Amino acid sequence: MLELDCHCATFRQATRAITQLYDNYLRPCDLKITQFTILRMLCRHPDLARIADLTGALLIDDTTLTRSLLLMKQNGWVESFVGDVDRRERRLRITRRGRALVARAEPLWEAAQAAVNRYLGRNDAKVVHKSASRLASALSEEGYSLSKD
Repeated sequence: MLELDCHCATFRQATRAITQLYDNYLRPCDLKITQFTILRMLCRHPDLARIADLTGALLIDDTTLTRSLLLMKQNGWVESFVGDVDRRERRLRITRRGRALVARAEPLWEAAQAAVNRYLGRNDAKVVHKSASRLASALSEEGYSLSKD
């Protein structure tokens, strides 16, 4: 592989490769890492039940999230409901079927996490994770995100 001198291009290379790795590990559950991340977020943070909440937390655009949610709704993993306070507001929740899928997929995800630790070494994996998270947070605070709040 050619080493690039551009931070963005290098992150994009790494993102494509690591996405393929996680998708490969999650394949037995017929699940993509993008779907797993959304389902896991809804399990762990039910307060992130609005599209705007999820786009902000995941730093993805509405269209991408909506496309993913459509398939997840068709599979019975998530469902929409009307908000209690604002009846015009559409909210999301993970279904029992979605929770069961997350429970089945979590060991596969953990195996993918372990693989990344093997490739980088546990300490370097932690450093990369913290650095990427810090960068995403800083750029988001500066307005470099795809969410439309």
